[in-house]
Amino acid sequence: HQTMANAHLGLASTDEAMPIQFWGEIGMNYFKQKYPTHIVEGNETNLYVKGNVWKAFSDQEIGVAFDFNNYSYSMGEMENATSLELNPYYKYESEDWRIRLGAHVDWWSGMDDGVNFSPDVNVEYLFSDSYVLYAKAGGGRGISSFYELMDIAPYLVDRNMVPTYMTLDAALGLKASPADGWWFNLSGGYQIRENDV
Repeated sequence: HQTMANAHLGLASTDEAMPIQFWGEIGMNYFKQKYPTHIVEGNETNLYVKGNVWKAFSDQEIGVAFDFNNYSYSMGEMENATSLELNPYYKYESEDWRIRLGAHVDWWSGMDDGVNFSPDVNVEYLFSDSYVLYAKAGGGRGISSFYELMDIAPYLVDRNMVPTYMTLDAALGLKASPADGWWFNLSGGYQIRENDV
């Protein structure tokens, strides 16, 4: 028997004449398992704040995205945790090019605490109107909270787990739409993960 709930409130700029654009959200995720298999009955509460602040000019953009999470537990020996993820970036777009240069700087306090770094780079070149050659290198943290993992495996997780960190998620590929309604994406890549759930 599981209870899941979410409440959130968001705010965003809508006037493009403002010198700085933004969007933000504050909220809470709640999870409770009434008849757990191995842990003491209790709940998980996640208070979070996330958003993005950026400055756009001409065909460029500079910004910082952020995501703060505080996880607290009322069950057994579950360990409370806090995370802060920052993503500074630069974007450039033209008729032929779409470029994003950034980084993930992620702090975690809890099990296996520390700071992690990963790239946030995406380069796309558009040619012949509907063909895109691209290269990307990304990363970041996948939180191992009950609230998120229950969508994947409702009866598998009965303890808190160290979150997965993607140190590198690189890919090179070609996307194309040779005719209306038809498309394909050919790609190859390589991933480096820590504490893979």
